[in-house]
Amino acid sequence: MSPDRKAKRHLAALLSETRSVARARRRRLGPHVVAELAAVQAEARMALESGDLGRIAMATASLEAAARVHGLADLRKSLTRSYFEVILLAAGLALAVRLVCVEVYRIPSGSMLPTLHPGDVVLVNKLAYGVRLPWGGPAWEGAGPRRGEVVVFRDPRAGERELIKRVAGVAGDEIEVNDETLFVNGEAQPRSLATDRFEYWNYRFDLKYWHPQSGELYLEELDGHRHATIHSRLLPRPRPKEGPFRVPEGHVFVLGDNRDDSEDGRTDGGWYVPLENVKGRAALVAISWGKEGLRLWGEEGLLIDRILRPVDGGMFRTADLAEAASRLGARLAPAERETAED
Repeated sequence: MSPDRKAKRHLAALLSETRSVARARRRRLGPHVVAELAAVQAEARMALESGDLGRIAMATASLEAAARVHGLADLRKSLTRSYFEVILLAAGLALAVRLVCVEVYRIPSGSMLPTLHPGDVVLVNKLAYGVRLPWGGPAWEGAGPRRGEVVVFRDPRAGERELIKRVAGVAGDEIEVNDETLFVNGEAQPRSLATDRFEYWNYRFDLKYWHPQSGELYLEELDGHRHATIHSRLLPRPRPKEGPFRVPEGHVFVLGDNRDDSEDGRTDGGWYVPLENVKGRAALVAISWGKEGLRLWGEEGLLIDRILRPVDGGMFRTADLAEAASRLGARLAPAERETAED
């Protein structure tokens, strides 16, 4: 690079840097210093436009002197540090939200169809059942999962593997599935046939391919939660009885909504999820990427109609907020009484 081009580039960079620092720190510099810098910067701009090397050299020296006298180099370091602190704070807040409040879970298979589709990206409310510290036990214990809620949990049979299912039974319940009908403590849960031929796309995660299926679609009610379930049309009737499964203390029993294509509490002779394994309640489908979506290439694309779709009542339900407020009030009440007595 020729010396004249190098001098021009140096002055242009110096001009840009001093302008950005002066603009960001104008209150700290004060109006008189800002006006002085503006005059020196105006001379530097005219020198660059003239192309006169002598004038460029004088403007460079003046601008460097002004920057040195008014400490623009130190201010630039301070500005950079401020930007860095903001970025660190934002990253820290995002990490805190991720660890304590909300987690993202991607649906890998069709075991929860039709409620959740393969490719759904679900936001999990980790505050639904209390506050758990990432390095230890719970900081605050809320009410446990209720029947009918969709939860994400660590598989008690497979270490850190995570699953998503619907809670069918809580501690003390006796669960049976008899010819497709769910019984809780001997009572058949209401259900009605919506259609005898429901067609959908399923996904084999192990083989990584989509395949069409059809089944009977039922609407089932479980403790006030009305949801849809799918049952195979190909299996013989009547279906064999499954259970009874007696849920031990500190555990829940889970089922998939795709009842004949779900690895859930009925498999392996029956199993239960410890409450400490429950990570939170599935709240919202943030986005979905799957078969028959809006695509530019391949066979998968964005499913517009599933964006921001609530799973069961949205992110933070009124009942959860009311319960949290009640618990907080119960904690504050003794302190208020002591203050009044004093």
